[in-house]
Amino acid sequence: MLVDGLAADGASARSAFEAALRGEHGTVVIDSSGTRAHCLPTRDDAGTVIGAHWIVPSPAEREAEETRRELQVMRDALNTMDDALSIYDGDDRFVFGNERFFGMYPFLRDRGDIVGHDFEDLLRFSLARDPSMTEAEREAYVQRRLDARRDRSPIPERQVPDGTWYLVKENYSPNGLTVTTRLDITRRKQAEMTLAATSAVLQVILDTMPNPLVAFDRNNHLIAWNRAFALLVHLSSEELTVGRSLVGVAKDAIRRLPSTEIGIKRMFRAIGKRSAVEFEWQREGADTYFVSGRPMPDGGYLSMWRDVTLERRAQALATTTQARLLDAIETMPEGFVLFDRDDRLVLSNAQYKDLYDLPQEAIDEAWTFEQLVRYTLDRGQYPEARGREDEWMAERLRQHLDPPKATFLQPLSDGRTILVSENKTREGGIVGMRSDITDRIEAETELRTARDALAEQTRSLRQLANELDEARRRAEDADAAKSRFLAMMSHELRTPMTGLLGMIELLSRTRLDSDQTGFIDIMRNSADTLLALLNDILDYSKLEAGKVQLEEIPFSPSKILDDVVRLFQISASSKGIRIEGRIDERVPPWLLGDPLRLKQILSNLVSNGLKFTNEGSVTVALTLGKARGARVEILGAVTDTGIGIPPEIQGQLFAAFEQGAANTSRRFGGTGLGLSICRRLVEGMDGWISLDSTPGEGSTFAFGVLMQPTEKPEVAEEETVPSEDADPIRILLAEDNEVNRMLVSRMLARAGHRVDEAEDGAQAVQAVRRRVYDLVLMDMQMPVMDGPQATMEIRAMGGERADMPIVALTADAIPEHRNAYLAAGLDDVLLKPVDWDALNRTILWASRRRRDHVAIDNSMETGEGMLAVPAFDRARVRAAVGSLPPARAVEMIALVPQEATRQLALVEKAFEAGDTDLIRQLAHSMKGLAANFGAVLMEHAAGRIQEDDQGMARLSENMADLRRAVSATREQLPEVIAEFDAAEKD
Repeated sequence: MLVDGLAADGASARSAFEAALRGEHGTVVIDSSGTRAHCLPTRDDAGTVIGAHWIVPSPAEREAEETRRELQVMRDALNTMDDALSIYDGDDRFVFGNERFFGMYPFLRDRGDIVGHDFEDLLRFSLARDPSMTEAEREAYVQRRLDARRDRSPIPERQVPDGTWYLVKENYSPNGLTVTTRLDITRRKQAEMTLAATSAVLQVILDTMPNPLVAFDRNNHLIAWNRAFALLVHLSSEELTVGRSLVGVAKDAIRRLPSTEIGIKRMFRAIGKRSAVEFEWQREGADTYFVSGRPMPDGGYLSMWRDVTLERRAQALATTTQARLLDAIETMPEGFVLFDRDDRLVLSNAQYKDLYDLPQEAIDEAWTFEQLVRYTLDRGQYPEARGREDEWMAERLRQHLDPPKATFLQPLSDGRTILVSENKTREGGIVGMRSDITDRIEAETELRTARDALAEQTRSLRQLANELDEARRRAEDADAAKSRFLAMMSHELRTPMTGLLGMIELLSRTRLDSDQTGFIDIMRNSADTLLALLNDILDYSKLEAGKVQLEEIPFSPSKILDDVVRLFQISASSKGIRIEGRIDERVPPWLLGDPLRLKQILSNLVSNGLKFTNEGSVTVALTLGKARGARVEILGAVTDTGIGIPPEIQGQLFAAFEQGAANTSRRFGGTGLGLSICRRLVEGMDGWISLDSTPGEGSTFAFGVLMQPTEKPEVAEEETVPSEDADPIRILLAEDNEVNRMLVSRMLARAGHRVDEAEDGAQAVQAVRRRVYDLVLMDMQMPVMDGPQATMEIRAMGGERADMPIVALTADAIPEHRNAYLAAGLDDVLLKPVDWDALNRTILWASRRRRDHVAIDNSMETGEGMLAVPAFDRARVRAAVGSLPPARAVEMIALVPQEATRQLALVEKAFEAGDTDLIRQLAHSMKGLAANFGAVLMEHAAGRIQEDDQGMARLSENMADLRRAVSATREQLPEVIAEFDAAEKD
């Protein structure tokens, strides 16, 4: 059928025509491109169908329709894409966007028809809706996007605010269109991040593995390794990267490692060949690795290095230990045997086999215990089993399987006796020892006889031991009695010596004629000689008993030499003798040792030289000897031009109570102890002493002692006492000896001091209860109550009396007793006869202390001038922290105001609460803190609060004083710190 000259399917055309006659619309495809012709009904004026007519598109219309259909198909296809797509023309104006594009940017659809809008306009419109971006960030992004579009450069992946990731790709057509595709790569990025996290965890797991590991893919590219591998091949993280070739890794590793490291090369060759290998590689450093490598199912290759150094050492040690154990078992004199849990022989030595004359097959075939015993039983080895073999066998098996804790004896038919010991092992076996003790039993019989004889000797020895013990106790009692005698002698002799020397001193200050002055000089010299004699006897006794403890403190040897020369300068001048000191410049300027004992050695030798020299000179010299490790030998020599010493008696001079001749003591005086004391002191310093003398020409006493060079101490050896007079103070003198009491009182009264007297310790305690003294001078041995007990009772009174200066004035020169006196609470110990210079220094100290307290009291009373009173006692600060390094000392001192401020806050709270008990408790703590570091102002203020119980009004005044004292302490702290800073710089 033809429709307007076009071929059409006949049935379709007929169907369309019939539909038109029915008044319907019919269509039919008239060509292969899908062009349709329409068959419509023809109606008359009444609307009745009277025929049909065809409407067929013209060729131009058919071509336009074809284009429209193609465009629609293309649009439908683009709208079905999962990716957003947009098209811009050659002028970069919007042409088309698919549904996914408008779904991604719905606000562009809401804007209306955007066709014809340029790219930059739409980009700025889109970015304006992103609140997370600032204006500067938007502008920067626009410029980067336009530059990339112009340069046609790749666009990086981007994540939008809703978390979606996109990859933007731009393609350019020949006719100038720009086709932009936005790929949603969110899932891929999530997968990548998950993979990265998994890879990181995997890498951490790999890096925690102690054994090196490396893996390559099928193309021999590096895909995995751990830190142990990097350390093994000495490669950095820059040299080990994913994807690097096996050849590159191998070359770098082989270049870094020594040529002898053949294990690395062998493994790299195996990786390249994809061959499975296992071998051990011992490195140069003696480490051993078990190296294994095998191909993976995906064609890659995995290689691991396991450090088996310790394992191989353990195996070698086990092998060596086993060999040694077997050798030890074999060399044992006893028989050794081990049965397993099935009671089969596992191990035995030759001694066990020989004891029972066992055949070799019993060892080789691992017989059971029952077989072994049956074999020996059949040969009659056990006399106890004769006539009852089966019963004995059963008993022996039971004993073996449940062995007794104790050993037991097993007699054999040949007369031998075997000591049997059996024990169960942890795995259920039995270990046994067999010892042939035949000889021992015979010896025991002999020993039993000898034991009876020895018992009698033991009784005799015990009696002798008891006698020796009694003799030892008597000797110890004698030694203790000797010590008591020395203490008593020291006290009894020094006490009248105090009176004697004091009276001589008082008498010398009266008007005397020339004869009387001469008599006084003789008396003083005689008294000095008696005192020197007493000191020598005490020194020798302490040295003989080993009770002299040598100090180890820094000192200047040149100062010691100068002191000795100055000490004897007047004596030498009075005899017309020249005395001089010389010190080698090589002698270290500071030494670590006992300066007092070195001075005593030199003084004794110089005293002897002056004593036996009538004209000429006495020379004291110190030189440097050889080094002995960290110590050096200090050589001393005292040379005189005196009478000399005969050779036949030179060897006796260093013995106790020995002098040059029988009449020496009568002519020159002395005890003969000086040189003996020198010898013992020198030996105590790991040294020696010698004599070189020619009669009529003089003598040289030389010695050497070992001492360690050291640095100059930060705090000087001793502080000189300023030359100032003490203010008159009130002193309590507790002394039972009437002469000494009168003497000391008169001397103190002449110096302007007010003195109260007490005849014993009890009177001293009562006197202190009545008033507070500036200083208490306390004898130690007194009737009724001694000095230490009286001191403890005074300290227990608390308040100002607890800190009141108490100084011992005693004739007891025993060093151990001095420590006991200080432990009882005394501030210092002065010896009798009274050293008036030392006593004056003590009084000056007490006077200064009283002066400071008066100044503080005045400032407290007025509340003014607080800062004018020193908050710190510098001497007490140095005593507290002077031994520390300056930086550490500063750190410690700086804590004082900090801690005081904290405790003051607690006191304030307690004051507000009206808790007076807590206030006094806290004030006591603050006082202790201040006293420890020499913060005297705060110590005094806190002490007043602690001691005052006059009610809250008075407490309020004292609180104000404490606040000012803490403030003054804080403000004056920099001055104290500056002194230590200066010391550190020096």
